Amino acid sequence: MSYLWHEYEDQDLKRMFQKYTKLGTSALPEDLNERLISAVKVTDIFANSNDPEELKYTWLEWHKAAGAASKGNFTEYVAMDNEAAKLNGYDSVAEWWLSYYEADDSEDQFAALWAQVKPLYQQIHAYVRRHLRLKYGEDVVPARGPIPAHLLGNIWAQSWNHVEKFTKPYPDKPEIDVTNALRAQNYTAMKFFKTAEEFFTSLNLSPMPDLFWERSIIEKPTDGRDMVCHASAWDFYDGEDFRIKQCTTITSDFFKTTHHEMGHIQYYLQYKDQPVVYREGANPVATPKHLRVMGLLEDGSDDIGTNINQLYKMVSIGEHPFLFLAQFSMYYISFIIQFQFHRTLCQIAGEYVPGDDNKLLSNCDIYKSTEAGNALGKMLQMGSSKPWQDAMEVLTAYCTAEQRSAMESSGFNTRLKKYASM
Repeated sequence: MSYLWHEYEDQDLKRMFQKYTKLGTSALPEDLNERLISAVKVTDIFANSNDPEELKYTWLEWHKAAGAASKGNFTEYVAMDNEAAKLNGYDSVAEWWLSYYEADDSEDQFAALWAQVKPLYQQIHAYVRRHLRLKYGEDVVPARGPIPAHLLGNIWAQSWNHVEKFTKPYPDKPEIDVTNALRAQNYTAMKFFKTAEEFFTSLNLSPMPDLFWERSIIEKPTDGRDMVCHASAWDFYDGEDFRIKQCTTITSDFFKTTHHEMGHIQYYLQYKDQPVVYREGANPVATPKHLRVMGLLEDGSDDIGTNINQLYKMVSIGEHPFLFLAQFSMYYISFIIQFQFHRTLCQIAGEYVPGDDNKLLSNCDIYKSTEAGNALGKMLQMGSSKPWQDAMEVLTAYCTAEQRSAMESSGFNTRLKKYASM
């Protein structure tokens, strides 16, 4: 049975049919679909070595071996993905990927965003290159030009986290890590989750349903079950069953991860009454201020040097060109618009005032702001029933991504940019 849904006058019904008819790679014949596998994650073997020759050898040999072994499969993958795109009504995979952005000028918008951040990227790039040259010498790192990719601690050179520890502006300042405070205050995995729940309910968002507490796995099983411990949030699409799977340990990182995963559940709860096809994304707690409110950070432990280090660590600047050029264009956009959401919510909560050093966006805490929570909930409830630009406009009054918010949030214009040019 077929439906002439393109001719429907009901725009909401027409949009639902449009989403249901896009099967993704499942549109491929079964024999081809079974052969289409995800890229294997490569263990980051660069994380602990400071020997440039070892890093160079490992980089070259891994890419040589991986490239030769995967070239044929990759070529076949591209062909099959393009075939899947055509079966879904697109001319190519590129057109398919860009369709998620739901804008005719998406490529121009990406380019405009990159043009805004490129000068800062080049400045940070030069800053990192200088510190690498000081560490490894001019024979290894040139004064100008590209940074040798094998020195960045990531097999694709997309993340610079490995070099952050010896390139941060204030190397002698301690990290904002509340692990000891969490353990001293007898936090447990359950208290992590209850604390995260209380953060969201303080914004007038939804508490976790009973089934969440009954069926989530928040600690590593002790009964011998072999379970992948990577944290993840799950929506079982019945409007009642939402779960998190996470092998929690009492650390600062897991405190943040718990809030992150429960943020996914909060999203699921907000759009649970949408038809299943709209229950997908339309494309907070680590600030020193919030950690002090929670009694986990002492006054004075977040001076200017520590804060600058935090901003430097947060920036993810190394990912910008990678995300811009790769399949992950929507990840690039999401990185930008998260700051627009953050800025708007902080302004609603009275936590951010442009130009006021006492109301910095990087130290905003919307905890207990029901006004901010109500505004966020209104947007989340839309799911993908409307284009993401419409959902974004409901919250921010803007329907396009703009780099300015990320620049403001990271403090580049007033603080971090100064240190990148030192």
